[in-house]
Amino acid sequence: MPLSHDHVRTTVETYLALHPCEREQLGAFLDTLERPTDIARPRVLAAEHGC
Repeated sequence: MPLSHDHVRTTVETYLALHPCEREQLGAFLDTLERPTDIARPRVLAAEHGC
């Protein structure tokens, strides 16, 4: 079973609460979390490259 969008967001926000200096480096990923899309699907992230 893939992780839910809400679970990923909660995990990332928990991580960032402990490591706030990482927010800038995770900017593109955080932007992706703002979009209404299934981030568990392959090739959702813009930086991902396939063969």
